[in-house]
Amino acid sequence: MKKTVAIYPGRFQPMGPHHAETFNTVMSKYGVENSYIVTSNKVDFSLKGGVPKSPLNFQEKKSIMTAHGIPEDRIIQVSNPYYAKEILFDYKPEEVEAVYLVGAKDMAENPRFKKTGGVTKEGYKWRIEVVPHVEKNIGGEEMSGTSTRVALKDGDEKTFKDIVGWFDQGIYDNLKKKLNNTDLKNALEEAFGLKNDLNEEIVGNKIICDGIKF
Repeated sequence: MKKTVAIYPGRFQPMGPHHAETFNTVMSKYGVENSYIVTSNKVDFSLKGGVPKSPLNFQEKKSIMTAHGIPEDRIIQVSNPYYAKEILFDYKPEEVEAVYLVGAKDMAENPRFKKTGGVTKEGYKWRIEVVPHVEKNIGGEEMSGTSTRVALKDGDEKTFKDIVGWFDQGIYDNLKKKLNNTDLKNALEEAFGLKNDLNEEIVGNKIICDGIKF
């Protein structure tokens, strides 16, 4: 029998308690040793709802996930969260099957994925499994990535704890800094410690730095 690996992909900007609850359900079903959260290191400081869309890099996202109680070794950096080669390529195609866990809300209205299973060009079998939607509210509005970032941008320490479920001063300070920094060039330099001598240009509302778009 093939080994099944359960993969929970996403941007997680930042991970909320509903994400953590969903992944705990995944680990309960498939086993901790077979379950992974996958996310990239990509940042995007273009604005959505008045806040940066993806201001956190992988390490910053990981610190929030572990604060939610997610085991560190279950969090994997990948180039494409919806094709986790960094996990699959540890196995031969005949040894493993990937199950990608997608929220019911994403599949209910204007489904994100038209195809729900198949085989990659390398021969890895995969399928999508829909996990129940976990609803959390922020001030009467259902929690989403954008609404969470907006609330955290303007909220105080109590608001942070009410939304996230715990409080960490370092994470709080970093999130406030990232979410309130809407100057694209400065935000990118702060995120990666970049120097002014890099070849940069602003195209629209995105930064291209040495040919890499953020």
